[in-house]
Amino acid sequence: MLLLGAASLLAQEAKPRLSAPGAAVVNPDPAGGRAQAVVPRFIKFSGTLEDMAAKPIVGVADVTFALYTEEAGGTVLWYETQTIETDALGRYTVLLGAMHAAGVPVELFTSGQARWLGVGVGNLPETAQGGRVLLVSVPYALKAQDAETLGGKPASAFMLAANCSGDVSSPSCQATGGSPASPAAPGAATANLAGTKGKTGPKPLSVPISTATNFTDSTTNQVVFITQSGTGYGLRVAAPMNTAILSQATGTTGTIYGVRGETASGAGAGLFGNNTSTTGTAYGMYGQTSSTNGVALAGRAAATSGSTVGISGVANSTGGIGINAQVTATSGNTTGLFAKVNSSTGIAAVIDNAGGGKILSARHNGAEKLSVDGSGNLTAASVGAVTTSSGATALSAQATDLGTANTGVSGVANGLNGTGVFGQALNGAGATGVWGISSTGLAGEFSGNVSVSGNLSKSGGSFKIDDPMDPANAYLYHSFVESPDMKNIYDGVATLDGNGEAVVSLPRWFEALNRDFRYQLTCIGGFAPVYIAKEITDNQFKISGGNAGMKVSWQVTGTRQDAWANAHRIPVEVEKPANERGHYLHPELFGHPAQDGVEWARHPQAMRRVYQAGKTK
Repeated sequence: MLLLGAASLLAQEAKPRLSAPGAAVVNPDPAGGRAQAVVPRFIKFSGTLEDMAAKPIVGVADVTFALYTEEAGGTVLWYETQTIETDALGRYTVLLGAMHAAGVPVELFTSGQARWLGVGVGNLPETAQGGRVLLVSVPYALKAQDAETLGGKPASAFMLAANCSGDVSSPSCQATGGSPASPAAPGAATANLAGTKGKTGPKPLSVPISTATNFTDSTTNQVVFITQSGTGYGLRVAAPMNTAILSQATGTTGTIYGVRGETASGAGAGLFGNNTSTTGTAYGMYGQTSSTNGVALAGRAAATSGSTVGISGVANSTGGIGINAQVTATSGNTTGLFAKVNSSTGIAAVIDNAGGGKILSARHNGAEKLSVDGSGNLTAASVGAVTTSSGATALSAQATDLGTANTGVSGVANGLNGTGVFGQALNGAGATGVWGISSTGLAGEFSGNVSVSGNLSKSGGSFKIDDPMDPANAYLYHSFVESPDMKNIYDGVATLDGNGEAVVSLPRWFEALNRDFRYQLTCIGGFAPVYIAKEITDNQFKISGGNAGMKVSWQVTGTRQDAWANAHRIPVEVEKPANERGHYLHPELFGHPAQDGVEWARHPQAMRRVYQAGKTK
């Protein structure tokens, strides 16, 4: 049940000195020491706060009280929000008008129309508190305060001007004396005037109750200064239908601020925005700029040390987003989120999933294209990962666990004819598509067939197989046969006919592939002066000079003359490039340190990382 009460504003006898309307002050009476108190413009109101389930709301709550002309709907005539504390049953008592210096405006009750009071708690509708309540007759006694005024003006407005004789300590006197000072215009800023007797006093500031008030002045500090010495708000503004506070810095140049907030508290916030709505796209803080080079919202941590944060976003919702960056333009070189750090040891972006889920999910039109799980495994759709760099290394991966046979980079392709790892270098004769190095093991290992489309350079070569004599415990190596030319070797055994001759047929592509033929003949089981009777023509050659039925072992070599070989002859001896001079493929064989190796000339940054990693083991 709601209870209403008000102090009855009785008509007071007009006196020569009356206080300003609505001022909560007491004036001494020089004649009899009596005090004259202005009738308070407060309405005592009691009620009970309930939620939508009709259960009492216990504790501290922000409650908005509003006056209407209608029982439902209509326009708000007046309102204020108070922070109250209810008892165990949700009951409370307040003084309406306590949040305004002038209390409840008396003009609300001069029309003779009914007035309805609505009570709202947070986002709950007024109906949760039983709907609006019709004010009873007691508040209309506020109209009686007209007895204090004449034509709406205090009696002091009709006093004769005093002759101050140069004393300007009174607000009604000027420094030169004789004529009264002009009253301050409503809403105008005022200043203190110092008199010849060292006294100071402010000009009266007329603040109308029911009209807007503007403050205008030119100062070097502020026009209006508010000090709150208690635990409440320094300034509290409510506007149910529009913008509560509109702050405009109208200058077009210089570093000026529309709103600036400061706090000295270590746990405080210079500027705090809070949207209590539980539905819709509710913004706690919203920034907007019209400049083509503008920044809608900027945060700066000015301290030069410590773990500072320029902008921090926190979302407590189970489906929340801490920071949402979005560019709505459909053209141009736009960037959704940009991170930059200038420190040589800094990190431009750190992503930490403390819950153990995905560290990163990169999407295109809502479809995930790249993700990193809590274990650091990268999964990608289509192209696995593309990185670009204007420096030396676009992508670097390092497995630092010394206790496991780990992998720095692993590539797996499950698609038809896919490629697990792809490397490409496009610039310079020394560019390397894929480069591997190991100071203790293998720089590269292939388990399967290997295809090389191009020259293969090596310091040595061999085959390696399980030793046929002990395949379980030993390997067998054979070295390659080397030549300064691109030689092909062909051999066989021919049996001579009754004339001691034989014609050896070669593959049909033999002469298309080879040139500069060389021959070797060896008799088997005896000796005979065998020789090449006819050189290779039409892919065959003839052996003569032997005995009937004799076997002759033959060998023919040829130098490749196919199109690729003709375009890529192997130079036998070349000068080292300028950057590799003074460096060695195997510096240790010539008594030089490892840093004199050609790899240090080709990949200095990578080799430094390898060297440092080796030192830390």
